[in-house]
Amino acid sequence: MSGAKKVLLIIIAIVFVFSSNIFIISKSLQKGVSQDSFFENLLKEIDIKPILIQGLSLRLQEELAQEDVEEIQETLFSAIDESWIDDNLALVIEDVKSFLKGEKDNLESVLNFQEIKSSIMEETTLQERLDLSESLGLEGDILEMIPDEIYLAEILGDFEDNRETRNVFLTTVTRAYKILKIALYVVLAILAIIILLVAGLITGLKWLGISMAISGASIIVQISLLRGMVLSQEAVQAYNLLFQEMNKISLIYLASGLTLFVASIIIKKTRKKDEVQLQDS
Repeated sequence: MSGAKKVLLIIIAIVFVFSSNIFIISKSLQKGVSQDSFFENLLKEIDIKPILIQGLSLRLQEELAQEDVEEIQETLFSAIDESWIDDNLALVIEDVKSFLKGEKDNLESVLNFQEIKSSIMEETTLQERLDLSESLGLEGDILEMIPDEIYLAEILGDFEDNRETRNVFLTTVTRAYKILKIALYVVLAILAIIILLVAGLITGLKWLGISMAISGASIIVQISLLRGMVLSQEAVQAYNLLFQEMNKISLIYLASGLTLFVASIIIKKTRKKDEVQLQDS
């Protein structure tokens, strides 16, 4: 094989590896993000407690000074336990997940604050709460200002208002993925054909096999590096869905590449053996 052909094959192989990496990543993203558990684990990474308290406190800001609202926030914050968070987090995740996926246009879940109010009532006396109200320039029990329930839409109003952006994003991503998927199939097929035409069948299979094996191995190495950068357990669980899909497709690529490489060697040896037999005969 001439030097020019080798240089051309190296360039084509590099383009093939690069295109294959894009194909593996895009295919993995499409499969991973489409699973409900991806959204669930990703949303679990968010600390919901301060978000809920901040949203609840919005109801008080028209009547109280900012420092007084912050004092009530601290009282509410200390009263929220993990069991309440877990129960309500499930509602929030399901609601937000459906909204993000475009399955509905409004947040509908209702958060119940009666348990928190009961907890505050058990840990404080009526007089203490009345004294707190008086210090804030209010009348009556401070608990009366806290609603028994609140709609998630009241807390995440700005988030819900972004539905138009969400719709545009979902439409754009879906359309872009369809175009990208078709384009990558065509590009990879053309590159494979060019390799076979330039190098010939046997050598072409070897080059194609090596290119596919490098593509799969490079993604596997990248996944190992990325896993080391993910810190929280929830993030690991969310991104693991993507990593698993990438690993699966990368291993298929790696195995297919090695198979083609071995097949090219076997075919070459078989042909040589047949040629020797023909010469002997």
